[in-house]
Amino acid sequence: MLKIFQKEIPFWLAMLVIASISAFDSYMSILAGADLGPRELNPMAKYLINLDGGRVALMVGCKTFGTSLALLLCASMRHARYKHMSVVIWALILVQIGVLCSYIPFLFVR
Repeated sequence: MLKIFQKEIPFWLAMLVIASISAFDSYMSILAGADLGPRELNPMAKYLINLDGGRVALMVGCKTFGTSLALLLCASMRHARYKHMSVVIWALILVQIGVLCSYIPFLFVR
């Protein structure tokens, strides 16, 4: 029984990392608020901000929905024993690490 849980820990830990980085990114987007529009690098996010009149609410909502959908699909693929699941999880983690690294320059600006 314990071996079953040990096999599940890396998967759920990866899901937690993905969700945590996504939550941090949403938090930082809300903090930046109206200042985010001109600085946003992602063209889709920039479009959503402009569509919402310079507010970030629509972008954060769509981002939360997208992350939730990705995590749900990962859980479904895990349940279906998709053989390339580790590739999917690592791809998501690498994208989220890239998002996290985009905040590095702001650590040195006061």
